[in-house]
Amino acid sequence: MPIRSADDSNMQQFSTSGLDASGPAPAVSQLKITSAAAALSAAQTEIWLAQSLAPDSPIYTLAQRATLPGDIDATRFEQAVQAAVDETDALHVRFVSDETGPLQILGVPPQWSLEGERSVALPPADIDRIIDEALRQPLPLTGGALCRVFLFRRQDGAWEYCQLFHHIAMDGLSCVLFATRVAEHHANLVRDGQPAPRRFEAFGSLLVADRGYRSSKRAEEDRRYWREALAGLDNGLEGQGAKASYAAVLQTARLCRDQTARLKAIASSAGTTLPSLFCAVAKVLSTIQKDSDDTVIGFVVAARPDGSSRSIPGAVSNIIALRSSVPKELRWSELISSTGRQVKRGLRHQRARLEDVRRDLGLFGQGDQLTSVVVNYTPFYGPICLGSSTVRLRNMGNGPVDDFAIIVYHHPDDDEILIDFKANDSRRNASDVAQFRRQFDALLAALVADPDTPVGAASFLGPGERERILTGWNDTSNDLPDATLPDLFAAAVHRAGSDVAIVAGDVKLSYRDIDRQSNRMARALIALGAGPETRVAVAMRRSERLVVALLAILKTGAAYLPLDLDSPRDRLALVLADADPIAIVACQDDRATIEVLAGTELLGERIVILDD
Repeated sequence: MPIRSADDSNMQQFSTSGLDASGPAPAVSQLKITSAAAALSAAQTEIWLAQSLAPDSPIYTLAQRATLPGDIDATRFEQAVQAAVDETDALHVRFVSDETGPLQILGVPPQWSLEGERSVALPPADIDRIIDEALRQPLPLTGGALCRVFLFRRQDGAWEYCQLFHHIAMDGLSCVLFATRVAEHHANLVRDGQPAPRRFEAFGSLLVADRGYRSSKRAEEDRRYWREALAGLDNGLEGQGAKASYAAVLQTARLCRDQTARLKAIASSAGTTLPSLFCAVAKVLSTIQKDSDDTVIGFVVAARPDGSSRSIPGAVSNIIALRSSVPKELRWSELISSTGRQVKRGLRHQRARLEDVRRDLGLFGQGDQLTSVVVNYTPFYGPICLGSSTVRLRNMGNGPVDDFAIIVYHHPDDDEILIDFKANDSRRNASDVAQFRRQFDALLAALVADPDTPVGAASFLGPGERERILTGWNDTSNDLPDATLPDLFAAAVHRAGSDVAIVAGDVKLSYRDIDRQSNRMARALIALGAGPETRVAVAMRRSERLVVALLAILKTGAAYLPLDLDSPRDRLALVLADADPIAIVACQDDRATIEVLAGTELLGERIVILDD
């Protein structure tokens, strides 16, 4: 049956009857046409595509936790969560696909239930384990609910709350809106016995606004702005091939009342705000990370054009790209001020999706990065009233990270600032994050001490690090074993012969494999005269065979002479003539080149060819 467009909002009509909420995404042709469906927004489309490439990854799960007072009624609280789910249209979505791509059916009630042990108090470790397991499981795009909600009774008498959402349905602001709404419904249920009146507007209005923007002249103007702002950046792009990850590597810092007040005063004196100050620090960190004067940082923005859209849960947030050029002689106050002006200009064009900007720059793969550091300043993680107490959400997951992320939590009423440092765990480890955090601390300390000092004057080495680098790493007086490299390798073969020693693409060689292959080659080289006081040239590129060849030469007692095949031919010929090797080891692909270089003296059997 053909799909009929219902109106200008790109809505289409489907029946939700018979839909299995836990089954696979049905084709459009399987659905009856009676209820609303719509194309995905720009933000949703990117998430859909990325999640489809990695369906088993939890990379797009957003999560928050909070400790609740022990006197709340669990039954009323469950009713409050249900009321919040009922009015959050973004969770009432079922995704389908046809030959044109994905669609979302609106108005499909999610099949969810409040999870967690509430009859028996659990120790903190058990609660942490259950939540950690939930975070490692992706929320399904094509079956089941786009959210999970937990409530646990804690051993200390309090409650532990946790909410998980798929990023295709909710962004960070939406998660806080949801939790705040749960608290409001709970207050109404306690007071009046019923949930509060509906407050969230229809999710469809966000989709209508997105469609209108994408087809507008303003959208093209915004993309043109970013193309021009980032023009000529090709040499500065990351492109290191690592996909975004869930950011398992984490460190947290807290800035005290005095530090926070000082930073606010510095930002105000520079004519800007705290978010721009943290972006200025991130610019310097990006310059350090890439060792380049022309880098790009990311700044997370709401991308909601008006006040009404800021109170509708949905996936809308975006990242704007801030180009960074930080001369070392530039003063902190000047950097913060100029960054503030740059952020203000960028916010005028914040609805242009970063994914579109990346495409305009020719970055198509997940490993082609534009930003090395992303700043996420979240002013909405404030206190939430729940009964006679106030609670705070603790962020557990923000979605994917390309390299490093700085997540700043600071509600306008707060005296302190909490900062999470996160990193892509496929590129970075705990020591990388620790070093990144130390660099951040050093920069912030220099900034707070005197905003009029040059950026390049900051010292990144603490006393312990300076001692380690200048003294510890230069203390090379270590006892060496009285054995040759072949002897040490023979011991490794005896100790762990079947263990994998080399992985090169699809090739895996154990210690015993390398030993056998190198022995065969050593015997062939010895037959050609290789031995002590002789030299064997090696004209090979990096591969597992190069390792075998080097070990074989050492086993003969000869010295090996590495040849760089990318060097000029005249230089290679000079090296060969001067060294006068007894033989040359090469691969078949380079045989013709080696024969020309070697001359008649080494033709024939003295050029040892390693076949694939």
